[in-house]
Amino acid sequence: MDIGADEFEESLPLLQELVLGADFVGLDIEFTGLRSNLSGPQQISLFDLPSEWYLKTRQSVQQFTICQIGLSVFSSIEGESNKYVAHSCNFFLFPTTFGVLDSEFSFQASSVQFLNQYGFDYNKFLKNGIPYMNEEQEKKIKHNILTGNWKVRSSLDKEQIKVVIDEVTRWLDLAEEGDWMTLPGIAGFQAFEIQLVLRKALPDIWTALRDQGVVVKKVSTQHRWYLENTSCDRESCWKEKILLSARGFSVFFQMLVKARKPLVGHNMMMDLLHLHEKFFRPLPESYDEFKLNIHNLFPVLIDTKNVTKDIWKELNFPKVSNLSEVYEVLNSDVNPTKNSGPVIIHASSGDQVPPRSSIRRLPVWVSSVEGGAPAPVEGTQRYSHPRAQLPPLPGCAGALCEPGESYPSRGPQNQLCRPRLPQHPPPHPHPHRQEVAGGQ
Repeated sequence: MDIGADEFEESLPLLQELVLGADFVGLDIEFTGLRSNLSGPQQISLFDLPSEWYLKTRQSVQQFTICQIGLSVFSSIEGESNKYVAHSCNFFLFPTTFGVLDSEFSFQASSVQFLNQYGFDYNKFLKNGIPYMNEEQEKKIKHNILTGNWKVRSSLDKEQIKVVIDEVTRWLDLAEEGDWMTLPGIAGFQAFEIQLVLRKALPDIWTALRDQGVVVKKVSTQHRWYLENTSCDRESCWKEKILLSARGFSVFFQMLVKARKPLVGHNMMMDLLHLHEKFFRPLPESYDEFKLNIHNLFPVLIDTKNVTKDIWKELNFPKVSNLSEVYEVLNSDVNPTKNSGPVIIHASSGDQVPPRSSIRRLPVWVSSVEGGAPAPVEGTQRYSHPRAQLPPLPGCAGALCEPGESYPSRGPQNQLCRPRLPQHPPPHPHPHRQEVAGGQ
């Protein structure tokens, strides 16, 4: 299911219930670019220390933006042994443009080509992307909105507001008290922005947001005073609504953080960097501080590429690492346990949320979908690989253990199952995200 700005707000209650009732959440992110074209000492090198790699990659994360987040929420089914339902969504995102917030970001040609190859819908990204902001941006815009110290920065918004004020002013000259007019085609937090401007500029009107658009009503001075002080739609109330609308996907990000569910991805280092930068706080200069922050946000992180590489060391396993190749190997005769894992059922957009009493810990590494091959998910893009649908990995029964538990197959070299980041994140010049952090 695709979710843009028009559908996001009404989807939030269902999304919250799904996440709260989940065993784990699979994540994949698409970007407008991956790595800046650095040269000289700033170029990524195989000999970089993790902290050096982080500082160089940090520049790219600040330069590019997120255009889509794919999310799959996995929950066990009540009364069914070893069977799980997956609810999948594609969120199209676009940075918040409101008041002082007007982000700049770049496109990288290779990334655009890759997304085009797999049918990415740029109209949904550019025209109906869900707004978002990090905590630092939220503090700034919240202060400006609540103190009334904000300005319309976008030239498009300025032109639109000028046209609206002219139209309402002409109507007011002929209108009588109690008359009303509708400004159609204005929605989202821009509708709140226009109402703020109109109420400040015209003392004899009152505004309200309705399904058909912004309604403007001519009122007396006394009636205006009454509405400002008693109406549930008074300015102090919907200034908070403006902030809520401007936060957009960041509201859901906070839900995800508070749920503290295991987060699963493939080669997800770049995904984690963008999650920190775009929804939490600007990336710090210190790699250690970043690790501390991301572990506090998501206590259980499972990177299937790291799990795969661990198997290389312990078992006779082909040295493949991109997700599609790993799936093919694990679903072949090379894997003796390919048919023993849990069944994953893809939910349609109309399916109900499983009862929370059905939630159980996932006993083994997640596996193939019913029938042995990944089933298409209605409404998802063709480039979105189903996350966490791999057949069970031999010797990795404890891959989803709680923090502090150990991998059962490590013998004398047991390591705690805590969130792990790659010690030497490898650079890769190829644009395909199969081999780049957060990849396909």
